[in-house]
Amino acid sequence: MVPLLKTIETLLNTDYLADDELQEDIMEIHRLAVAECNKSKNIVKLLAGVGCFAGMLNSSNPELC
Repeated sequence: MVPLLKTIETLLNTDYLADDELQEDIMEIHRLAVAECNKSKNIVKLLAGVGCFAGMLNSSNPELC
């Protein structure tokens, strides 16, 4: 899961997933990432999740931010 979260972080930070058409998919990615990181004690996974969530802050969707 960690490599996937890091890949998503990279895609979000490069604005590759910035299209308005993908906002629904990004909401689903957010939901799945929260479910994966919730109650986790794995620091590496949590750091990857934080990077992914930080990349989502650039979204044009105010609900996601």
